[in-house]
Amino acid sequence: MKFLKFSFSLLLLSFLFTSCGDDELLSESIIGVWDLVSGEVIDCQDPDELVPLTVADSNNCITVQGDTSCNFNLTFTEDGTVLVSFAANGDIVTDDDSTFTVDDETNTGLICEDGVCNSIAVEDNTLTFTEIEELGGCTTILVLERR
Repeated sequence: MKFLKFSFSLLLLSFLFTSCGDDELLSESIIGVWDLVSGEVIDCQDPDELVPLTVADSNNCITVQGDTSCNFNLTFTEDGTVLVSFAANGDIVTDDDSTFTVDDETNTGLICEDGVCNSIAVEDNTLTFTEIEELGGCTTILVLERR
């Protein structure tokens, strides 16, 4: 009988350790650099603004409507800011005016700049950024992966 109690206690302890696991919350796991994998622009009223799904090449460059950008990434910091960085036409462009909030239960969040917010969703190591323009009705979808 003592063996059964010991075995049950051991089983219960192992269950507690495995069920608690080390699942990291999005508010923690989002911190760091995310690199652009692909982008597209859909649902535009003006068909000339549409951009088919475009995938970054092996040099982390993406060409959309004749313009090439390289090393596009978002860096999420612990203080709630987002740094946007990319290289275009030989210049490195950075913007640190955005902030972010996340919902740990749904693995979703918002990136906001000047009162305009766009949604993000994270699944595994993939972050999807969605921007819906009020004028023109275009929806921009960027897919990024954790560096």
